[in-house]
Amino acid sequence: MSFIALFISLPTKASTGRMRVWRSVKALGCATLRDGVYLLPDSADSAAALDEVAAQAVEVGGSGEVYRLSGCEEAQEAALRALFDRGEEYAGIAEEIKELGRSLTSLDGAAAARKLQPLVRRFEQVARIDFFPGEAQRQTLSLLDDLRDARTRRNLQYAREEQLQTGRMVGSTIAGVQSQHVISTLKH
Repeated sequence: MSFIALFISLPTKASTGRMRVWRSVKALGCATLRDGVYLLPDSADSAAALDEVAAQAVEVGGSGEVYRLSGCEEAQEAALRALFDRGEEYAGIAEEIKELGRSLTSLDGAAAARKLQPLVRRFEQVARIDFFPGEAQRQTLSLLDDLRDARTRRNLQYAREEQLQTGRMVGSTIAGVQSQHVISTLKH
């Protein structure tokens, strides 16, 4: 496997520019090899994105260069992949999911949905930059699905969150009811 590396050096006085570059690197999900050296798995999109960050560094008076790294030994590749580990981020989300699950019985449907929404967004953000998904992602997704199901079972006016399965299930239910000459529509 090969990687794209961004080497940047930023002036110490341009704090706004430094912050903009740092946020760009973080948003892309770059792994930090060392101070000023960031990695992404090799792809055309990764190269283009890192080229943009390098240009940002130059705009604020620094330097930025992008290189392709390939031909790593197996041990080196494993060490580089480990830099992309999102386990701690998933663990934090998982703990919040469990906490919400414990308080679910004391919340009404709307309050539970409001608390669940940011967790779903955070999970999706982390999953988007999880270039080597593993067990932590699967476990967190399972907890999220279980919480969605628990919320759905508690408030039976809602269908399930999974769109394809929900569409089939609700469509079949409505077709069955309407086959008995009863008008039926989905509430939500």
